[in-house]
Amino acid sequence: MRTGYFHCFSGASGDMILGALVDAGLSAETLLSRLACLPLKGYEISFNKEKRGAISGTHMNIKISGSGDLKTKKLKSILDIIDRSALEPQLKEKGKAIFMRIARAEAKVHGTSPDKLTFHELGGIDTILDIMGAVIGFSEMGLEMGLITNGMPMK
Repeated sequence: MRTGYFHCFSGASGDMILGALVDAGLSAETLLSRLACLPLKGYEISFNKEKRGAISGTHMNIKISGSGDLKTKKLKSILDIIDRSALEPQLKEKGKAIFMRIARAEAKVHGTSPDKLTFHELGGIDTILDIMGAVIGFSEMGLEMGLITNGMPMK
């Protein structure tokens, strides 16, 4: 297993993570074909080289068409989308675990339970593509997913 590090000194969005993976060697074509395994429609993904100040990199852009924009989702719906995909079981499990972690944190903040929580911004097609794209990208590159904050691994 190879190790990759993100130095996210001011955070990282899904499009930033996927652009960084493409810059690190992930084939954009492979990523797109693997994301097509998800039962989602109404989106288009493009990759463009950009430069902002002294920093250059690949920017991933997801364009959602009118009917494809699912902004509000229950956790169960998102997990069902992942389960219905043609992705490998281990990728499905990692993706679902990430959404479960987000749901637990959001539910705690909003004083509810994960099963009653309604995702708004985090329930859209773009978020599902970002998260599952990262899971796919890490797997394709042979990278193990993990999170370190303040120098300590998170479980």
